[in-house]
Amino acid sequence: MTMNKKIDCLIWSKDRTIQLYGLIESILKYNDIFNINIVYTSSNDKFNQGYSVLKKEFPNCNWVLESNFEQNSKTIISNFSNSNCCFI
Repeated sequence: MTMNKKIDCLIWSKDRTIQLYGLIESILKYNDIFNINIVYTSSNDKFNQGYSVLKKEFPNCNWVLESNFEQNSKTIISNFSNSNCCFI
């Protein structure tokens, strides 16, 4: 039996671009086993611009603008392809 060593990761973020940057940078610096999915939202244009910068900085992450928290999360989880996952 072949084991897939990737971990599907779902991160939720609202108005926390600097913290999200540090989290993603740390995850990617120390390992390459995570498939990172991010559901994000912002309360104003300043934060939205910050998320735009992050999306360019980390293009290999799956970025989903929150439209319906529950549905967005369920859709991502239903597309997880690995036996291991984490939620942050």
